[in-house]
Amino acid sequence: LERQVKALEAEYAVAQGQARALQARRQELVAQRSRQEVDIEELERRVRRAESREQSSRREMAALQKDLEAEQAKLKQLQQAAATAEADWSDLQSRIKEADSRLAALYRKQGSSSYRSRDER
Repeated sequence: LERQVKALEAEYAVAQGQARALQARRQELVAQRSRQEVDIEELERRVRRAESREQSSRREMAALQKDLEAEQAKLKQLQQAAATAEADWSDLQSRIKEADSRLAALYRKQGSSSYRSRDER
């Protein structure tokens, strides 16, 4: 009977050691799970912030695209105005040349030299 009691006590001691080890392991796993939950929450916050930044960037990009289109339309208008002004300039240049040649022809008909100002005359 004493042997059985000692054997049972030994088994009880072993079981207590195993129970303590299991309890320590359980606490370790609970702590690990808590850390992982905190990590998950942090990652979820990061994802939400990244999504928010992405939406903000998309809105900004859309606004910039709109601005770009408006500026391109202005540029097109300015290019057309510049082309018109260039054509007008060219027309004025040719009209000035015509007027100069007619003036020179008139001076030749009068037989006088073509003075540019009164002081020169």
